[in-house]
Amino acid sequence: MTFLTQETPAERRTDAPSRTASPARATIRNPLSRLRRLVPKKLHPFGWIAAERIATAQASLFRRLTREARLNDPVALVRALPNIRVRLDETLPRMSTRHWDPIVRRWIITLQNGLPEASHRFLILREFKHIIDHPDALRLYDADHERG
Repeated sequence: MTFLTQETPAERRTDAPSRTASPARATIRNPLSRLRRLVPKKLHPFGWIAAERIATAQASLFRRLTREARLNDPVALVRALPNIRVRLDETLPRMSTRHWDPIVRRWIITLQNGLPEASHRFLILREFKHIIDHPDALRLYDADHERG
């Protein structure tokens, strides 16, 4: 068991079978706080190069967390997170969107149905990056600049 997984009440019982469940079915702890801590706390917006360096550091950490969770696919890790749900919608006017649902206390990533699987994978990771950046988006991406 890694630090990303946590025991369920059934696993804590002494009569439970051995822990041979696949990591994808194990409960994965949310890595958002670790990824968000890589953003330095400063008041003014970051430049484009600094934001790119932060994103690179976050991507490296996320790849490492994916390996530690014994998953070969970062999209599988996003799908396994307990506070993120991915759903398809045929009527979605955009290719993807995300929002926080305060009732179920989860991020909902909605993808346009009918897109190729490769597009779905890209869009899931793109929306996950927006979720990571949510509290710091105004500082990471200067609204006066189109790049970033």
